[in-house]
Amino acid sequence: MNLSDERIALTGANGWLGRETAFRLIQENPSQPLLALGRNPALLELPGCEPIPVHQWANTDVADWEPTVLIHLAALTKERLRGMALQAYIDENDALTQSALAISRLRSIHSVVTASSGAAISQLDHPYGAHKASEEALFRKSATEENKNLVVARIWSVSGRFCTKPEGFLFFDLLRQAVGDSEFIEVLAENRVYRRYVDGGEFLEICLRAALSGHSGTIDSTGEVVEAGVLAECINSVLRANKRVRRAPERNGPDEYLSQSAAMEKWARATGVQVSDLSHQIVRSLEAIRPMEGL
Repeated sequence: MNLSDERIALTGANGWLGRETAFRLIQENPSQPLLALGRNPALLELPGCEPIPVHQWANTDVADWEPTVLIHLAALTKERLRGMALQAYIDENDALTQSALAISRLRSIHSVVTASSGAAISQLDHPYGAHKASEEALFRKSATEENKNLVVARIWSVSGRFCTKPEGFLFFDLLRQAVGDSEFIEVLAENRVYRRYVDGGEFLEICLRAALSGHSGTIDSTGEVVEAGVLAECINSVLRANKRVRRAPERNGPDEYLSQSAAMEKWARATGVQVSDLSHQIVRSLEAIRPMEGL
């Protein structure tokens, strides 16, 4: 399967997963036809790549470019709700969904990958989870009506070099502590926290290649199950930080935000995408920390 034969429209190009996706596509083929779309025009500066222009979505006639594939990653995530009125948050996310659906219905499009979240099935009482559940249903309905391949890339926990807000995620917070000045890496949760991590770019490439193979369905992000304290020890060892791991007393039941699906591993094998182990993810994700820490 040659991705360079496809003309890929990418929404949310300025965000974490947009950068991961653009970087993987351009690394594999510097001349990959790619229409990067974002809220604001910009230039993506990615390591070892020519700058990629990001076009303002609202002012771009995507149909004229005749994309064959849509990768839809644009969304207002949970933390954005803290600084917005609830109805404005809902309305803006709904508008992003409708704009992406319009692109997915273009005659030139044959395959769609849309990013969802574990919140779509585990946090339906939160506006973000409710939005993602609704978006999944809308894309499935449209893909069925339009007879197009659709892969819902349901993201639970991912790593990567382009994380834009490292302070908001357990994996990256532990990385920050490992390279910081304290003698400790602290796990503050008062319970056992279980996650499964996969490199975000690798996961989305698996989903893209599955869609281009003719698959329609949901692929959940997985990876090896790791508890937060074990993850802290692993980071400490891989980075040779020589710190002590300290954790809060255990007061509550386990926090298990993860999927038990085997679809990602199946499609990784079928499409030939190599999935990085936890050690490689730690080293790669450190790139998201170093600029912020001034290292």
